[in-house]
Amino acid sequence: IAAGVFPKPVLDEGRTGEIILLEIPDKIPGRIQTLEIVREETEGVSLESAPIVVAGGAGAGDPEGWRKIADLAKTLNAALGSTRPAVDEGWIELETMIGQSGKMVSPELYIGVGLSGELQHMVGIVGAKVMVAINNDAKSPVFEQVDFGIVDDCREFVPVLIEKIREYQEKKVTC
Repeated sequence: IAAGVFPKPVLDEGRTGEIILLEIPDKIPGRIQTLEIVREETEGVSLESAPIVVAGGAGAGDPEGWRKIADLAKTLNAALGSTRPAVDEGWIELETMIGQSGKMVSPELYIGVGLSGELQHMVGIVGAKVMVAINNDAKSPVFEQVDFGIVDDCREFVPVLIEKIREYQEKKVTC
């Protein structure tokens, strides 16, 4: 069972349990040997707990298009997620992949940019409250699964969206 597939259970104050501390030996017999444990520090917001997730796909077109998607996530203080094709292109790390082979997310707002809506990705966002898609193909399956759809080339639309968001943020700060 992948994390995030089921909703978090409601706290039951009446239940009690016992914590049993187990001591794990330094050396565990077997053929597997741990050489090193490396904890990678991630930038930005945690994908699984983020209230806003921006995910990009192959529609980014190239590394420059991907940077625009990443800039949108940064502008919204959102976590940046991806689809398998974006990872395969080398635009982003595997740890950002959402879906069947990746992470499960359930943000308040999910924005899918330049992705088709393949089942393998969409199963990872089933808990999202509001879903938006930006794709230049009006017949893309992603539009059947989201609350709001924008039919446009993400490489042209996203920079305009970022500009409008920043204008709004500046007005909000000065008020």
